[in-house]
Amino acid sequence: VGVPRRSRASGTGAADSTSGSTAASGSIILSGAHSNAHNAHSNAGSGSNAPVNPTAVTTDGADLPAIDIAELMNHPSDSMVKPIVLNRRIEVVAEPHFDPDALPFEPMAVADMLAAPQAELEAFLTHIYRSVAHSSPINEKVNTLAYFETLCCDTAAANVLINSSLMTLFVRMLRASKAPTLRIRLTSAMGLLLRHATYITEELASSGVVTVLTECLKDKNERVRRRAMATLGELLFYIATQQHEATEAAQRAGGAGATAANAAAADADADA
Repeated sequence: VGVPRRSRASGTGAADSTSGSTAASGSIILSGAHSNAHNAHSNAGSGSNAPVNPTAVTTDGADLPAIDIAELMNHPSDSMVKPIVLNRRIEVVAEPHFDPDALPFEPMAVADMLAAPQAELEAFLTHIYRSVAHSSPINEKVNTLAYFETLCCDTAAANVLINSSLMTLFVRMLRASKAPTLRIRLTSAMGLLLRHATYITEELASSGVVTVLTECLKDKNERVRRRAMATLGELLFYIATQQHEATEAAQRAGGAGATAANAAAADADADA
């Protein structure tokens, strides 16, 4: 942990690749062997001996070069890594709702939080920390975490929040809490931070986050298990990306660095 992750394509609204194309007029374009076979069949039926034109023919009279069908089967988006948390192709999750009047502090928008001076930002995060950490009712904790999730979907904000003491607090609370509603909100907030953050310090690695999330996979509540699995997947993706980046950097630097990077990658694999 400590190396920026590679960017990923969004899992919501990503366009799928198609295996064919359509003319501007709405007519289907026959390509390659299909076009030739269609022309040959038409010529045979009409008794014409005219040679087959080795180009794709459209119904609007335009001729296009023949295209190998293999070129239409793959699309660059097919090889992009999609996010796991809040991926609507995996699971449709309702937006978190919170009651601003029930928060024990004045809520801030993401833009206001990022624009706040250092002292004001630290005071604001301290209010969130105390609301979740202290012996307040579970409903208050859940409401605060639901609000907190609205701050996690911005990359700049996620980089600040995931490297604060809030993330280590969430790990400790997830280990100790047995309430399903609280565990769901904790894993959701952690998953959002791991999805949107591009840099994670070493402090999170020493918090036992992998072990805690793995233990949550045994929870009796299905929603807890699903959130924990998605969050763990985001974390493992970050770890794998870090190892890949370190190996590439070492290979560029030379043989000795590559050996050290491979050893470090093996140790990280064992930890995971």
